[in-house]
Formats: sequence, structure tokens, C-alpha cells
Amino acid sequence: MSSSSDLFLNAFNREDLALCEGNYINGVTPITPADGCVTVSIENLYADKTANLLAMPTKTICIGANGPNGGHLKVNYKMMKELGLIDDDKTSERYGLSKLSGISPGPKISVTLFSHPDYQGQNMTVTVADQGALSGRVYHNGDIVNDNVLSFTIEANTKYFYAGEDCSATVGVCIGEKKRKDIIEYTPEDGCFIASNDDPTEKGREESYARIVRFCTTKRAGDIQVSGDDLRSALLAHKHGDRNPEISFLKKGRVVNLKYFSSKFQGQTAQYTGALSAFHYDNGQKVNDAVRSLIFSSKIWTKVPPSCKV
Repeated sequence: MSSSSDLFLNAFNREDLALCEGNYINGVTPITPADGCVTVSIENLYADKTANLLAMPTKTICIGANGPNGGHLKVNYKMMKELGLIDDDKTSERYGLSKLSGISPGPKISVTLFSHPDYQGQNMTVTVADQGALSGRVYHNGDIVNDNVLSFTIEANTKYFYAGEDCSATVGVCIGEKKRKDIIEYTPEDGCFIASNDDPTEKGREESYARIVRFCTTKRAGDIQVSGDDLRSALLAHKHGDRNPEISFLKKGRVVNLKYFSSKFQGQTAQYTGALSAFHYDNGQKVNDAVRSLIFSSKIWTKVPPSCKV
């Protein structure tokens, strides 16, 4: 069965078009995409960074300027549904409910938003990041833009540059669930590692599901720091109470450097992977559920996977 991302790409039948899935975490994943790309989300990507927000799901669209359609792309109502930006189940109106709340255009990109399908109605153009918080934007008639977009167009002025199928991403975070037995069998891609707040090796629970978070990067990004707040954003730590992290399992792909700490980038450190219940820091403290921060990097020029299917 084709995924919504496949349906979106197949609808345009052009080689210079990419769609990359991910989650935005402030301080871990860049908010501004590459040249010729735009990131869209059902969340406000520019919300108060002190609020310890949960990771925000994103889709990044990249186009080239030299294809048969030049540097232009029209995304109609149907395609917005494929992107998860329209919800048909939450309205009795003729059209579904728009959920588009955040846009982050990369360099040399402009995005024009329309209040009606097929590029009609009120419109507004976004060219720079500080215009992308739609909750604070209004159309010319005074209507709020947030959750009020039913089609949009993208124009790239990138000459010969095309970001490629990986959207030239430097860091990627994907969040999902997987059967515990499948977590054990899964090998992360080059430049990636996975973390889970459950130990999938526990006997008798092989068929039950556990949360899995995949972190990926490439060499040009250098060291990526993930704090306790970032782990909470990725749903790998308590939101209340003692706020301690809940990481019980780690697994690396090839060419990944990974080390973690018992405090915020200090204190005890370790690099064990697998079921963390089997390991201790040098001072005797258990590693399981005691990863307070971590740093990872890629040893080579890997590519961040464009899909969040793990």
C-alpha cells in the first residue's frame, strides 16, 4: 500500500521534487530548511521556546528550478490532505478543516497561501521565517490565516540547485511505535540510532508495542546535543514529577558516535547500547532511566532518511 508521501510525490511525476518527514525539536533539528525547500506543520513552529513543547511533526517539500515546471509547484486541496494538513472529520462544511499552522521557508523560496481550494479566495505570501507563525497573520480582509489555508503555491529561485531526495537535511528526528520484537530486529540506517522508553528484550511482551524515536545526522552537522528538555520533547522523559528521562534501550546504526550523560552534558558518561538495565556508570549508578542528555554525530557523509517509516 502506498503511503501518503508516495501519493503526494506520484501526483506530480517530476524528478526535482522531494518530500521529507520529521519532527521539529528546538535546538536539535534546524527550523530553516535548505535552499529551494519549505517546511510545513500543523503546529506553530515559532511557539515560545521556553514552554518545553512536544516535538512538532513536519513535512519538508523541496523543488528544483530546472524541471518541466521550472521552480513552481502548486499544492491543491487534495494534496494538502495527503500531507495531513486537512482533516475531513472535524467539520460539516463543504471542505475539511485546515490544520496548517506553521511554515518555515528556506532561502530563495516564496509560498503563497490561499483561503480556498484551487488557489482562490484570500491570499498571503510568506518569504521569510518570521512570517511563518500563522496564528499571528491575517489575510487582507482581516481573516486569520492560521487553520485557514486550503491550497498553496511554492516558487523557488534556486537556478541549478536542487536539495535532493533527502532535502539536504542535516538532522532528523522521527517518533513512532513498533512491536518490541521488531525493535530488536530493526537495524537503524547509517548515521542513525534509536531510543525507546521500554526494554523490548523483556520476556513475554514481544507482541506489545513500545515507543521508538530515531535520531539521524550527517557528518557536516558535527556534534548534536540533546538535552533533557529535548528528550521530553521527543516523549522520552516524564513531563511532570521528577522529570527524569525514561530511556531503557538504545541501538545504533553504522558510523554513529553516541555518548550519554547522567546530568546535562556532564557527570557520569557511558556509551553502552542495547538493554540499558544491564549496565552501570563508573560510579555504580544504573544507566537505565538515568540518561539525562546525550551527544551524537556521524563519522561520514551519510544522508538523513526522508521517510519516518521505521
